[in-house]
Amino acid sequence: MRGLAAFGFVCLVLAGCAAPAPERVALAGRPEVVPCMDPTRGTVSRVPADACPGGPLSAAEAEGIEARRAQVARAIVAAPRSAGPGRLAGVGSGFAVGPGGEVMTNHHVIDGCAALTVFAPGRGRHVALALASDAEADLAVLRAGTRAETWARFSAAPGRARSLHGAVVGFPAIGAPTVLATLTAVHAGDPTQAPVFPLGGPIRHGHSGSPVLDQSGLVIGVVRGRIDRADGGSDVGIAVAPAAAMDLLARAGVKADRAEPGDPAGDDVLLAEARRWTWRVECWR
Repeated sequence: MRGLAAFGFVCLVLAGCAAPAPERVALAGRPEVVPCMDPTRGTVSRVPADACPGGPLSAAEAEGIEARRAQVARAIVAAPRSAGPGRLAGVGSGFAVGPGGEVMTNHHVIDGCAALTVFAPGRGRHVALALASDAEADLAVLRAGTRAETWARFSAAPGRARSLHGAVVGFPAIGAPTVLATLTAVHAGDPTQAPVFPLGGPIRHGHSGSPVLDQSGLVIGVVRGRIDRADGGSDVGIAVAPAAAMDLLARAGVKADRAEPGDPAGDDVLLAEARRWTWRVECWR
């Protein structure tokens, strides 16, 4: 993929045409964020301008690289699953966070994948590309090849969820990953006092990347993992606090929706709404 990017650059030089101005995103109180080439993976990510060693890409250059990545990813996903590339290697959860098909999940869900897809029940499977990721926070933002009709909203006052009952909606692996998102009741710790907070409840493999919801259905965190028991189960999960999620979304150029907590809703109502924007994230190798 590095060769393809270099080829595109040489073509611009030989043709004598000037590349369009790099796309830049200025956010109040934050460093300028620009599209940048990651030479180790051949992908485009959004990083602060002073952290882009090769200089920022133009919007056209970034779109060209992502289009070629999508073409390769489609070929991998369409390949036979019995051997070689094209094998479904792992499944996690994610949730739509914007109208352009932006999806938040965990960094470890997508790490080392040759291709990524999201599966939305009723909408099918779509190739996804990484927009930004943070290994330390264990979060990632993808852009799927489908647009969400509706998406998650974050709580504008997550501290009100301190030590209360909430819900995790995702695709837990119960023998095999579920096809429909399910709801798991949890007891959430304080999501405002540390980078991560505990969850009391049966968190399973496949829940990684699931949204943690308050009783009104607003996101107050992102499931990161669980503490395994000897029998393979877990009654203790770990979630990433919303501040880290909001920070990564801003770095990816995604404006997250926020709302004030409302009246508590029943589990059936929470699940019905969250199923509209909670998708399965699939890793292919």
